[in-house]
Amino acid sequence: MIKTLLKYSGIGLILFAALFVNGCSSSGQGEADTAAPLVEQSFSEDCAFCHGPGRIAAVDPSHALESGDLMGEINDVAIDNGMVTVDFELFNKDNPGVPVPGVAANDIRFALAKLNPTTGEWQSYIHQTEVKEADDPGSVQGRNTRIQATAERAGTQGGTFTDLGNGNYSYQFSFDLNDVNDPIPVPFEPSARHRIAMQVGGNVDNAFVDFVPDGSDLAQTESRDIVSNASCNECHIKLGFHGGDRIAVQYCVSCHNPGSIDANSNNSVDFTVMIHKIHRGADLPSVEAGGEYAIWGFRNSKHDYSHVEYPQDIRNCTKCHDGSDAATPDGDNWMTNPSIDACQSCHDTTSFVTPVPDGMTLHTAGPRSPTGDCLPCHAPESIAASHRIPSQVAAERFKYNILNIQNTGPGQYPVVTFSVTDPTRGGIAYDIRSDPEFTAPAGASRLAILIGWESDEFTNRDSGNNPAQPISINPLAEGVAQPNADGSFTVVSPTPIPSYASDSGAVALEGHPAVPSDPEDEPGVFDLRVPVKSVVAFFPITDARGVARRQVVAIEKCNECHGTLSLHGNNRTDEIDICVMCHNPNATDINRRPDDPTLTADNRKEETIDFKYMIHAIHAAGFRDDPIAVYGFGNREHVFDEVGLPAGIDNLLNCQGCHVNEAFQLPPARDVFATTVDTGDDINDPDDDINITPISSACSSCHDDITAATHMTKEGGSFNFVRFVAEEPEDTGGPAGVKPPGHTNRTDCATCHGP
Repeated sequence: MIKTLLKYSGIGLILFAALFVNGCSSSGQGEADTAAPLVEQSFSEDCAFCHGPGRIAAVDPSHALESGDLMGEINDVAIDNGMVTVDFELFNKDNPGVPVPGVAANDIRFALAKLNPTTGEWQSYIHQTEVKEADDPGSVQGRNTRIQATAERAGTQGGTFTDLGNGNYSYQFSFDLNDVNDPIPVPFEPSARHRIAMQVGGNVDNAFVDFVPDGSDLAQTESRDIVSNASCNECHIKLGFHGGDRIAVQYCVSCHNPGSIDANSNNSVDFTVMIHKIHRGADLPSVEAGGEYAIWGFRNSKHDYSHVEYPQDIRNCTKCHDGSDAATPDGDNWMTNPSIDACQSCHDTTSFVTPVPDGMTLHTAGPRSPTGDCLPCHAPESIAASHRIPSQVAAERFKYNILNIQNTGPGQYPVVTFSVTDPTRGGIAYDIRSDPEFTAPAGASRLAILIGWESDEFTNRDSGNNPAQPISINPLAEGVAQPNADGSFTVVSPTPIPSYASDSGAVALEGHPAVPSDPEDEPGVFDLRVPVKSVVAFFPITDARGVARRQVVAIEKCNECHGTLSLHGNNRTDEIDICVMCHNPNATDINRRPDDPTLTADNRKEETIDFKYMIHAIHAAGFRDDPIAVYGFGNREHVFDEVGLPAGIDNLLNCQGCHVNEAFQLPPARDVFATTVDTGDDINDPDDDINITPISSACSSCHDDITAATHMTKEGGSFNFVRFVAEEPEDTGGPAGVKPPGHTNRTDCATCHGP
């Protein structure tokens, strides 16, 4: 049974703002001068009892990421007549001073590679021959074997593994560096940088060491540190492939080097090529032309990356390659030392050879040698320029400013003063009435001022823009924005703040100016929508000053994956507070959907767009039982059924990856509202909405199976909660002609009359 309690009946209950109406009276007539306010309906989601901090199933440990225990450290490398011996120790990550003895040889692997002085690429000394075995239409026919770099187990025949005791070990590789010929020859070059990287079953990281066999100063040798784990893990949380024990990029590149080919697809697994192609995935020119990009891995399992959608602009090379980072001194190689392999990994239908293969286009400057120098034509500054993101570069020229908000009391019409300035020209203000950036036709230019209330949890009730949407003012419309002498503009809201509103509200300025997408195009063509950072300011309604909404997530965390979070046609950019003004608990997409639910993607009348449900559900789409479909601008459907996350389920488990201020902990803040899933008979009246109670809303956005829903309901949650509010008296046919005051057609009797 769903539990209900009276207001203030227990600490930590989540309550709705009361609607005070007449209560029961002793006379049964409900006279206004004797009636008491009706107690509002409330609910008791008892989730915090088990899932609160420090409880038996607290959110933190329930969402903890799996991690290994072992750490390794390579203490010494010796080469004697071509035989390589590595000394190392193993210890527990939580007790670095405590050794771990008795680890089996077959649980330890080593990669051994040199940095080829000729090519500047890592070249493994250890290889295997892969036999084509996949029976898949996408695998390449007619090719039976390919060479792949690999690692050597410490239990390999011919190798010598020694447990020295007390967590110390040594291993001598099974081959002579002077005699590496099978399956391919790899000459030993003692003056080149070498690397040994180590993997242990259940390790939390890979130990590695770089050295020069002839004893030369390592700092004087060529290096190749291009990407760091820290950059990768901003999205991936913790790299861990091939069973989870290959973690460090330095280990990855020791095997994933040029010449390593997947026998089934004939695709290169060189790190330079493979990683670029995986991340571009669905946007690879070859995939857009109807092809696929896949790699066959362990036991010939197929990994199809043709559906990978990179969450930001692929031209943002510095997301992964940062030459200013001390850990990646070679991070600028993408522009200072370009290569055909690197360029062709993204531009994969560009051919550098003739005759040109089917489906490809010859490089503009003609064929080039695989080892040719790209720099004569592609200088670093030109490469950097070609990878700049024009809309983001243009955004540096615009800044939105909310300067003043007046007349914000109950029943008043807010007056908002704002400006748009150019930070690159000393803050000069744009004239939004005449400057071409704001007068481009066909929607290329757009500005909007939004006004919403109350800021603790937006409802925007009686805004005239339902369900639950804020007032929206178009200052670019003729006569709407009045100019001021300082270059700013003032608008007056056409709709007042409701007389019953309280606390604080918010004003947002959003939209996109327009600039030429190509300065060399026909003059006067302003067609590129510029994603300018939106701004939000809070104003008092009954508060002494404007109070901001609680902060639940941080845009900086969003942008670790998204780069620049700009949605709805580059209108709402890099500002969470504007998102929650519209994506509030009472809001759904009903206005965007067909009237006939059978014509929708999910056969529903509407879907909630409440942030706490929708964002979780979108990111969890690949793990939910049912995809979420949301209808947006132009009544277009967006079905989120194939959303994949860089770290898979780990991204969902990592609550702190998005949340700040421990906002994911239970119980939630007192002002968190239930989530509307059905706007009822009257779209303008939230009181007849059917809701999901708050904790159940957030949790069921990921845990959407029937077992989870049953558990939530058992613990006080509800998936069809309707607020207890009084209705107009109706004629019951009785002597008084009215029903008892304070009762409604949907009364939950136990709220007032329970034990």
